[in-house]
Order: sequence, then structure tokens, then C-alpha cells
Amino acid sequence: MIVISPFTKPHTVSHTVYNFGSILKFIEQTFSMGSLGTTDAPSNSIADMLDFTQSPNVLTAAPLPHANPCAGSAATNVEQIIERDGGAPD
Repeated sequence: MIVISPFTKPHTVSHTVYNFGSILKFIEQTFSMGSLGTTDAPSNSIADMLDFTQSPNVLTAAPLPHANPCAGSAATNVEQIIERDGGAPD
């Protein structure tokens, strides 16, 4: 599982095994709610990956890679691509 949040612990890798019920378990524990008794009951909460006492992490956007044009000439348009691919489906 990859957790992306302003409150994730920086430079941390959790070796805990999570599953689909882990997010639900975290919500139930955080807001003092009862368990649904499905996949959440035996799951590990994702709480160990988050730290709400820290200042939120700031996102530093990485630069996008250079975009390559579609195959063919720069003048290729949508109609040419559709024709080359065998036409629009019926």
C-alpha cells in the first residue's frame, strides 16, 4: 500500500501488512466507531504511517518529462489517427 498524505511520516517505510480493511479500521479507531466486523476486524490500521502532530509535509512537484508527439508528423490530427487505426468502431 502506498499512502500519500501531508501527514505521512517522512522517509518511513512501514513493514506492516495491510489490506482493504486497513483504511476502514483506521477510520473506525480515529473516530471511535464500532467495527463492521468484515475485513476491518482482523486488519491492521494504517495509523502507524501517519503523524497528525507534525506540521503537514509540503508537496514538491517533480518536473514532468518531455512530451513526445504522436507517431507521424507534427501535422497528425485525430481524423488521421482514427483512419490509420482502422476507423471508428461501429
